[in-house]
Amino acid sequence: MELTLPYYKEYLNAVCSFVEEIGRSHGANDKEALQLRLIGEETFLFIMNGIPKTGIDTQFHLQCIEEEDGLLFVFSNHGRPMNARNIPAFNPDEADATADDLSLTMVRCFSYEFGFNNLGKDGWELRIRFRMENYKRLELINASDSDFEHEEQEPFSVRLSTEKDVAGIIDLVYKTYRYSYAKTFFYNEKELARLIAEKKILSLVAVTESGKVIGHNAILLDSERLGEAGMSMVDPNYRKSKAFLSLVMNTVRAVKKNYPDFLCYAKCVTSHRRSQAFVASFAANMLQLSVYHHADFVGIKGDTNERESLAYFISNMGSNKKECKNIYVPARHRDVLCSIFDKAKINVGCIADEMAELTEGKSVIELNIMPERQYVDLEVKSIGTDFFQVLRKLTNNVRQNGVITAELIVPTDMPFATGWDEELNRLGFFFCGIKPLKDGSWALAYTNLLYQSFDFGKMQFFSDDTRALCQYVKGEYEKTLL
Repeated sequence: MELTLPYYKEYLNAVCSFVEEIGRSHGANDKEALQLRLIGEETFLFIMNGIPKTGIDTQFHLQCIEEEDGLLFVFSNHGRPMNARNIPAFNPDEADATADDLSLTMVRCFSYEFGFNNLGKDGWELRIRFRMENYKRLELINASDSDFEHEEQEPFSVRLSTEKDVAGIIDLVYKTYRYSYAKTFFYNEKELARLIAEKKILSLVAVTESGKVIGHNAILLDSERLGEAGMSMVDPNYRKSKAFLSLVMNTVRAVKKNYPDFLCYAKCVTSHRRSQAFVASFAANMLQLSVYHHADFVGIKGDTNERESLAYFISNMGSNKKECKNIYVPARHRDVLCSIFDKAKINVGCIADEMAELTEGKSVIELNIMPERQYVDLEVKSIGTDFFQVLRKLTNNVRQNGVITAELIVPTDMPFATGWDEELNRLGFFFCGIKPLKDGSWALAYTNLLYQSFDFGKMQFFSDDTRALCQYVKGEYEKTLL
């Protein structure tokens, strides 16, 4: 539910009425409705007091989100930055000059939770949670017993996908994710058909005798040695059948037959556990903390988390036994990395040798900025004596341009200098795991939240090793706060 208007003070009543009537629709009594109207009024007045007198072209957005135990109102604010705006304490003798503080005080008084969120170049958000005595969650009230119509199951078989299956796969994606699935080629008939035809995706379908696609599983091939598992979906009417298990078993057979030296990885959101159950046999190898719009899985409700994260998992799916490959790692992370490789059954040796100082030469770090996620990949190509100076400069630059999460990817082909992690911690970077690369090498992953707070307690995990990795990463994160 969203209201979009220009930043005009004349729309004050429209904003107040929207907040009040949404509340009444969800069970607010007269007292609560009045409180909601005051919240809408004082919040909008506060925002408008920060808008330049010349006005702005950007639109005002007010979003209402149903939560499990109340409503979340999100007000956009493209006025003066909150961290630069002077808000003196309210003084009755100077009511006009100190009205901002009175507005915020009233909003805090009537709301369950109130806070600000810095969106960089997109301005700020004011986030207000409101609880009601007789709250009605309309999403549940108006939902049927199921998100789908029941129909009788047919016998099905599993086989490799062909271009003729594309329409059925796209329909299955809609039934499973609606329009929220991250891999957009699943909504593009030509692109998906091309990937299947060019064998850039190992795709399998479960098909009924009448020709209906009721299940899908795939591996997106980064190379002949590395690919992303997942893209698993089963028609809601068949989720209690053996369709998913059959798809997984046939996928494993296809990999062993066609890609004998194959390493598989999977990415799962941490807003619910069920997707992680699909990769319970994999080893958790990395956490990726970021801000982005993740997929809504039909039939699985996730907790609200402003900073949705991904958990990465790896598994050796090839049929060939590989010779031991050695990589260099910082001594303090050796034990946790060895445990990851052991569970994944990957033959990698972790050498904890260290150098007294960084090697001569210039450092090269490539940037891949994703503006829509306010996220940047910093991929290290070479490490020289100026590494930390170069990294500090790049980090400050991306932060000033609206990035709020940075991931540093560091090669493991040479020893690390003594005190490596301590220096990274001083810059705000902390260890998050290890990731495989398409050429068969490995890279360490570090994250910098750029002064944004993160609540690790909101993340949900299915397996003990993922929970253990989260606790380890949390400990590393806390070292950046010292």
